[in-house]
Parts: sequence; C-alpha cells; structure tokens
Amino acid sequence: MKSRNPVVFILIVLLCASVLIGTILWKSRKPPPAAAEETFVYHHWCEKGKKIDAVARVHEEVTGSSRHSYTIVHGGSVDGEMMSDPPGVNMGKQEWESNLYVSLENIGDTVVVNPWISNGRNNFRTMDEIVLTTTAGYVSAEDKARAIWHHWVRHRIHATTNDMESIDPVKIYNIYGYTICASDALALAALWNRAGLPVRAAHPYGHTVSEVYYDK
Repeated sequence: MKSRNPVVFILIVLLCASVLIGTILWKSRKPPPAAAEETFVYHHWCEKGKKIDAVARVHEEVTGSSRHSYTIVHGGSVDGEMMSDPPGVNMGKQEWESNLYVSLENIGDTVVVNPWISNGRNNFRTMDEIVLTTTAGYVSAEDKARAIWHHWVRHRIHATTNDMESIDPVKIYNIYGYTICASDALALAALWNRAGLPVRAAHPYGHTVSEVYYDK
C-alpha cells in the first residue's frame, strides 16, 4: 500500500483554508459609502430613466402700493413653446422645458387679491385683452374674424370634462386649455362679438358651431 504524498496534502489544506478565509472576508466587507444625494427630477416629457437638473430659484418682492408688478428675467435662447408640438386635436408632446414650474406665495400679512403670472407675451387676462392682442394690426372685419379663429385653434386641445367651466374664453386660455364643439362655439362667438362682429349659434344634429359675419 502506497503512502500519500505529504506535500500534496498540505497544498490541498492550504487551498481550502484560503477559499474559506476569502469567503468570510467577502461576506463581512462593508458597503461603500453612499454617494451624495443628487438633485434630479423626472418629468413626463423625458425619456424613461432620463434625468433633468432641477435648480430651485427664489425671488422675494416687497410691495408698497395697492397695485404692484415686477419682472423676473428668464434667460436662454430656447423655450418650451418651440420644443413642443402645436396644440390641436390631441395634446402635443413636450420635448423640453427650461422652466419646470412657477409658484406664487404671499408670505406677508396683507391680503393679496387676484395675483397674476404672465410671460410678457400672452395678454389673456380679460376678453378685451384677448381681442386686442389677437387682432392687433388688422383693419378689415374679415382679417379680425380669421385672426381670432386662427389664434383660438392654436391655444386649445380637443377634450372635455363635461361641465360648463370651459365656455369662458379667459378660463380656457389661462386655466383649462381644452374645448369641444359646444365650448368652442360659445367662446368663439363671445370673442367675435366683443370684436364688434355679428355672430349667431347653429345647432346641427349632434354638433354645435358658431357663425361670424363680415362683408368683404
């Protein structure tokens, strides 16, 4: 009977011991320190998993009169309007927006009535402002009528919540943004009428439209 080689036996024992020690050290290792938390947010117009830097900026304004306004400069050469599909039948896709949101808060003791945020281009606060802005530079009744209609279809999408809220042009422009045939007809008729144009409503079966009259 042959005796075992002691050298081979020692090597096997050392190999087993090294594997055992390595396993113990691996399981007892400490996890790496967590990275500093990054300020990122996800938004619906991003590709899945894509991150966008979110940097909050705060501006405080002290009012000293009954009517007060101030301007915040938003820099850059690209804005959300040029990076989105034009409104129409369906909601357009927003590819990018440099300003994620704006919030307005009264941190004083005086009551603030009817605060308003404007981008300096859209004067939609009243029906008179909407009509004046839309028809600026047009003289004939035809041009004014077409300008109001064209401006309207570029600022609404085809949707409804089946209530009577979305028949006011001011609310549609500034709050809701959605209309269907009935609210389109009523709101457009109101704007045409405010521009001094004769209008009338028409109710074909299952539909609602409005008509505007101008003499060429």
